[in-house]
Amino acid sequence: MIKDIKMELMTDQTITTSSVSDNTIDLGANASGDALDELYLVVSVGAADFDSSGDASTLTLDLQSGSTATPTASVVKTSAIAQSALTKGAVVLAQRLGRGLGRYIRLSYTCSAAFTAGSLNAFLT
Repeated sequence: MIKDIKMELMTDQTITTSSVSDNTIDLGANASGDALDELYLVVSVGAADFDSSGDASTLTLDLQSGSTATPTASVVKTSAIAQSALTKGAVVLAQRLGRGLGRYIRLSYTCSAAFTAGSLNAFLT
């Protein structure tokens, strides 16, 4: 697997409440999206297990793409991921991306309740 810093959406980004990735990838003005046929989205848990006060929180991930710097069109969306699956180093998503991505790509995430610890790494490869 090749990892390019320009293709990173998150690097050990702390997750507490619902938000979006620190980085938005800009494929450039001439991007048609078709060259991304063989790319994968990889999301893994960072340096520590996720934790919450009730231990029942879940996390939903949504890769978004579009023609503006704040894309909203869903490309890949997970079902709710249980806190028990969000352990240090766990790969929670590895998904091949299809054709037709927009110029801008970001990762949105929704927490069912606030987390007190946990971080994610996310990138395209």
